[in-house]
Amino acid sequence: MAQMANLLQARSETLSVFAIGFFKNKYIIGAILFSVGLLFAFLYVPFFQKNLHMAPLDHWDWLIVAEQRSQSSFLKKPAKRKKTSFHLTIRRFSAIIHNWELQYINNKNT
Repeated sequence: MAQMANLLQARSETLSVFAIGFFKNKYIIGAILFSVGLLFAFLYVPFFQKNLHMAPLDHWDWLIVAEQRSQSSFLKKPAKRKKTSFHLTIRRFSAIIHNWELQYINNKNT
């Protein structure tokens, strides 16, 4: 999920995804929809769950994913205009959230 959001943000070094627009590149939108569809299939279709040894995510897990992505997307918007120490702060904050997310997953599995 993180890479799909980064794909939208990486289209320009100076403009945010809001300035460019979400639906300017139909191929990117198609690829994202296809990837999300595969992700949901792998997580929730019993055939894939069994063969890929995957378990469905509960609502708390999806909340963490959505919160992390939305924070990162909105906080990186001003950093695109001018790369300052604010940009580095956002990167550190994203790394902290990512580490927290990994710790949560590891604790959940034990």
